[in-house]
Amino acid sequence: MSALKGFITNLGLYNEGELVGEWIDFPISDEELKKVKEKIGIDENYEEWFFTDYESDIDGFDAGVLGEYESIEHLNEIGEALETVQEEGLEEAVGAALSEGYDFMEAIQKASDGEIIMFDDIYNDMSNMEEAIGYYFVDAVGGVEELDDDTREMYFDYDSYGRDVRLEYYQEDEEMPETAGEYWCGDENATDEEIGYAVVEELGWDGVPDEYKENYFDYEGYGLAIETSGHFCRHNGKIFEIIN
Repeated sequence: MSALKGFITNLGLYNEGELVGEWIDFPISDEELKKVKEKIGIDENYEEWFFTDYESDIDGFDAGVLGEYESIEHLNEIGEALETVQEEGLEEAVGAALSEGYDFMEAIQKASDGEIIMFDDIYNDMSNMEEAIGYYFVDAVGGVEELDDDTREMYFDYDSYGRDVRLEYYQEDEEMPETAGEYWCGDENATDEEIGYAVVEELGWDGVPDEYKENYFDYEGYGLAIETSGHFCRHNGKIFEIIN
């Protein structure tokens, strides 16, 4: 199927009870249109024509919104735009924008300008969209260690991290401190949170094992904050960011 096609119909014959028409692809040249009109009997006796149907294979584009008496110029403009969508592989991006209420030409413009970003399948496969957004943006900067200090402070669970450090601590010899609190903080009564902060301060983020960064960073909370300040949607099982 073409990007856009319409069934052009001889109006005079239609009013006489006879459906005579032809499917045409848009954009169409004046010469091609002239041949089609001749074929369906548009002449001095039957000068008028209209469209009885439209079809398009572009995801999200509802050809049914087009009217019976759309101008050829307008339909050619839409057809050219839809061809651009196909040629540049923007069908899914445009479909996502259309599903979010953008008008057709605006959706195409945003997709062409790179303002509609489709997430990779590794994130699309996550059932929780906020968590997927969190992972996407953490990965985009190079991991938890590359986030700014305020973000890590807000979304990293130092308390749980310190708890597990404490539970996993063991003495290597008799000279080692007896508790994880003493080892990291010099205080046997140190809280789990204090131990967590002390470990990060001592090792630096590059020294914190990746599994700890993964387990104790609140990807869902981080993603929710980003989602609230941006425009994201899930369309046909894929997550898109639409940049405003």
